[in-house]
Amino acid sequence: LFVCSYDHNVYALNATTGKFMWKYATDGGIAGSPCVTEDRVIIGSDDRVTYCINAQSGRIAWTCPTQGRVRSSPRAQFGHVFFGSDDRRLYAVNLQNGRVSWKAELDGSVRSSVAVGEDLLYVGDETGSLYCLDIRGTIKWRYTTKRSITSSPVLDPELQLVVVGSQDGTVYGLDAQSGWVVWRFRTGKAVISSPCVVDGVAYVGSADNNVYALEAKTGRLVWKYATEGQVNSSPAVANGALYVGSIDGAVYSLDVKTGTIRWRLYTGGAVISSPLIEEDTVYIGSN
Repeated sequence: LFVCSYDHNVYALNATTGKFMWKYATDGGIAGSPCVTEDRVIIGSDDRVTYCINAQSGRIAWTCPTQGRVRSSPRAQFGHVFFGSDDRRLYAVNLQNGRVSWKAELDGSVRSSVAVGEDLLYVGDETGSLYCLDIRGTIKWRYTTKRSITSSPVLDPELQLVVVGSQDGTVYGLDAQSGWVVWRFRTGKAVISSPCVVDGVAYVGSADNNVYALEAKTGRLVWKYATEGQVNSSPAVANGALYVGSIDGAVYSLDVKTGTIRWRLYTGGAVISSPLIEEDTVYIGSN
């Protein structure tokens, strides 16, 4: 299990026991989630560098410096790692050697993480634009919302729909090829949480304290569940249940069909971290 912390470290823990294996220190806090691929762990740091670390030994394989903080979580596909930086660029870096294959200039800091399609990439920026780029880094279309897109888009391949939240308080469903808006759903406050789409339903949190389940095709509300604090954590779904954290300090498990609570676990601080589910275990960090 690999987890990033604001104490500047990425930790490797035994997933069964939680026993410490190794840690690697950067020179800044690590806001994003690690990307694990081909026995490598890739992380971005507030020290403006993206690191590729050997998953077994914790030794560095390569580093890729940028001109801004890297808060976008890296994504690996097509032999490359894609990530954004506060320097307003989206990077495509060779997974083997860390060389920059291309970088695309966007309008704002990129804290959103990339959704990867068959041959297209989708990402948001802090000026409020959602971009669609081809795998060579050429912008195909963009759609502009009224506030920052910190939320990471998700692609539903069946519907050919991109779902993303904006700090303007709206969740958008956009046609993946053209960027046309298929639907909009208004929440009460900013949407920083990244949606997930499972079996035709999009799940997302909002700073209005609610978790929402929306029909992915239409944006129609299926159910909502109110926590006691902002839900900036991104939900994860497994085995008929949704898992998500809240600023109120709790981790929630909800029934995916009805939104009724299955259980909640109170931690000692706000839960902004997003859950990871593996073989009947939920892993999540707390402040």
